[in-house]
Amino acid sequence: MSRFIWKKQIFPHIFRAYDVKKKDLVILKKFKNHSSLEREHKSIQHIKYFSKISNTANLTQDSEMLITSCILSMPYILGNDILDHVASKRKMNMKIKEKGCRELLYDMSQCVDALQRRNLAHLDIKPENFVITKLSQDENRVTLIDFFCLENIYGIEEKRLPEHIGYGTKMYWSPEVKYKSSFHKNTDLWGIGVSAAVISLGYHPLDIHGVTIHNIQSFIHDNLKSANYSNEFIENINSLLEINPQLRKNGFLS
Repeated sequence: MSRFIWKKQIFPHIFRAYDVKKKDLVILKKFKNHSSLEREHKSIQHIKYFSKISNTANLTQDSEMLITSCILSMPYILGNDILDHVASKRKMNMKIKEKGCRELLYDMSQCVDALQRRNLAHLDIKPENFVITKLSQDENRVTLIDFFCLENIYGIEEKRLPEHIGYGTKMYWSPEVKYKSSFHKNTDLWGIGVSAAVISLGYHPLDIHGVTIHNIQSFIHDNLKSANYSNEFIENINSLLEINPQLRKNGFLS
């Protein structure tokens, strides 16, 4: 017997299916060149599980289209992720200037905001999960990828992390993830803040001895100030890195 019962087509080659083993609804991609559904399952690198998707109050058709569009686009994205972009600049003893940082952070923030407006949390925000795609000679676009940890945040302030969540990436854990094994509707803003620090500094601040999530704001302030970044830019980063998630705000969207 197949592990999957295919329920509904929601996008070309993308289907809702019932996972008999996990007793949950999932979203998967069908491949025509596999005769066995089990072999199809094993051939997919980016299978997305959505816990109790059938009971999610606010998973609308619009949300499904957003998610499945992202899944479909993943194999076809061209270009480097943002961490590669930062590393390539560093090899040339260069840093991304403030204007370039702002442009990247605006696009990254738009991606996270699009999820938040649909009551979804990515929970693994980091530079490696943003890919720079070239739309034309003069225009680039930042695309958010890797939705393995995606969770519904409809009607909640803070929620315990489900057992199946892989906790994102340790160096980008927010305080609530690190200390309480929970996530908040603003957890993704912490990831944007740490990513902003990596992009502007050219390295991860937590790689520096003595820097912790409790003093990361003062470290960023001192180092970006000495690098001639504006006070507004520094404040925008640090407003994302508040220990209390309720106090976080994103000034890069304006």
